[in-house]
Amino acid sequence: MKRLLIFILIILVAQSSCNSNHSKSIKDDYAPKFTSNQLQSRLKNAFISNSKDSLIEFIKEWNSLIPPSNKEYINQNDTIKNIYSLFSDLYKPYNFGSVGTETPYKIEDEYVLIPCEIAYNVVSIDTFKILSKNYNLYEDYRSHLLSNFRPTTIVNPKKQLFLTKEYKDALNSFLGTKHSEVGEGDIMSPSQPKEESFFKFKFVRQYLPILEGHWGGYWYLETFPIVYRIIFDENFENAFVDFRDGYRTIMQYKVTKHKDKWIDNSNREYRFRQE
Repeated sequence: MKRLLIFILIILVAQSSCNSNHSKSIKDDYAPKFTSNQLQSRLKNAFISNSKDSLIEFIKEWNSLIPPSNKEYINQNDTIKNIYSLFSDLYKPYNFGSVGTETPYKIEDEYVLIPCEIAYNVVSIDTFKILSKNYNLYEDYRSHLLSNFRPTTIVNPKKQLFLTKEYKDALNSFLGTKHSEVGEGDIMSPSQPKEESFFKFKFVRQYLPILEGHWGGYWYLETFPIVYRIIFDENFENAFVDFRDGYRTIMQYKVTKHKDKWIDNSNREYRFRQE
């Protein structure tokens, strides 16, 4: 039965793709100014000298060098336009729609790291109905990926950082992977950074709300909620959103468009998976 449903979904997704916009693609106008190695080197130098000023200068330059996407790129087709509008309508730090997320610690002068890529699909009305009943079927399909995603949000523009690939790679390399084991010290304790990774983490955490992954050896660099994937119906009237609210991932969080604005239902149920 599951194989039959998967086959039906393949046909319906293919039909949706054929019916999507075929206008000429407009390329994103962002080009990196630095390599990840150059950025990592600057972070390392700031850390070695324990210079808050150097770290602040690094962050402020990051903010000034990477602007939001331009309107021509955003409005080139309905798919991209709705990805941007859905995110902007429902995202704010530590909250997506009516769902609050974890706030690991309070940083007085905090910057917000925005995910710079989002997976997406546009499916037929029939496919969307199938997914409403059995969303897990969709995990069998490869989504499209929107890269260099740089939305305008409610965040103070001077406090918003777009986590482009070169900055993400630089931070991951700089922070390293030294960590404790899950349950070390307390059976309920998640992994924690240790040794040099701990001190580097403590250094950047003065301004960036970064969190180590539950199992250790990896980092949540984006500020919660981290939006991973959006699935639209072909009329762009309904969508499912997958996003991380902490040590779990919200699945099948349904939102709808009302008067050109994406909204959710605070009383509805949604699925999540525990990490």
